[in-house]
Amino acid sequence: MKQNKKVIVIVFVLMLSVLFAVSANAATEMVSIDFTGFDGSGFSSGAGAPPAGQLDSDMWAVTGFSDGDINFQSNCNSGDCARGTSTGGVGTGGIYAFNVGAGDMILGVQPGGSDFTPGTLTLRMRNNTGAVVSSVNVSYDIYYYNDQPRANSLNFAYSTDDSTYTPVPSEDFTTPEAADGSPAWAVDAHSFTLSGLSIPDNGLFYIQWQGDDVSGGGSRDEYGIDNITVTSLDPTAVSLQSFTSNNNTTIPILATILIALFALGTIAIWKRQQS
Repeated sequence: MKQNKKVIVIVFVLMLSVLFAVSANAATEMVSIDFTGFDGSGFSSGAGAPPAGQLDSDMWAVTGFSDGDINFQSNCNSGDCARGTSTGGVGTGGIYAFNVGAGDMILGVQPGGSDFTPGTLTLRMRNNTGAVVSSVNVSYDIYYYNDQPRANSLNFAYSTDDSTYTPVPSEDFTTPEAADGSPAWAVDAHSFTLSGLSIPDNGLFYIQWQGDDVSGGGSRDEYGIDNITVTSLDPTAVSLQSFTSNNNTTIPILATILIALFALGTIAIWKRQQS
């Protein structure tokens, strides 16, 4: 009898230790978006993943194009919202999947006189942590193709209501005004912490890139975003999860299996005691 009780205690302590480690690991879980598979064929909404090559408008909204805005949960697969793939050097305004090298695709924009001057790209996420999130770490890359004699901005801001956006001036970015003699894709990396937040459980959080003309004249450079990550830094929270993200689900599955095994083991020992 004492031996069986000792086994139960040992198993229980081991389970708590594993679950504690699981919780600590989950606290740094990351949302990651790299646009693999995006081919510039548009945006769509609905249950499940969007059609191959398109972006999910449950997550993404776009403003500032002459064909009209792409609102959250809307569908668009032609015109400005679906200019296809390119390696750069295009002239028609719109959304592109730019191949910046070795098949690395980005969410790209070709601004024009009536396209994205000004305009916005907005990513929507939901806090599914079960706790208030007070700070997040954000990183992303801006790629730009400096082939035209005009400077354009792509600045960062965030919001909890998709109405009032708070700019982050330290992350302002502007393409060079003078065109390169031999244009090639270049990258500008950004990584920073947003603190002083209060994102409630199940609350929405928006990050936005705001573009516009800055200086110069004539046509405009192509640019876009890639390698977006958003990581919760609040130790009481698990993560900020996008509607469809690349978050690791192995950890919660492992925790569920461990709990089930512990319960089965306990029942088996109890039955042996009763026999």
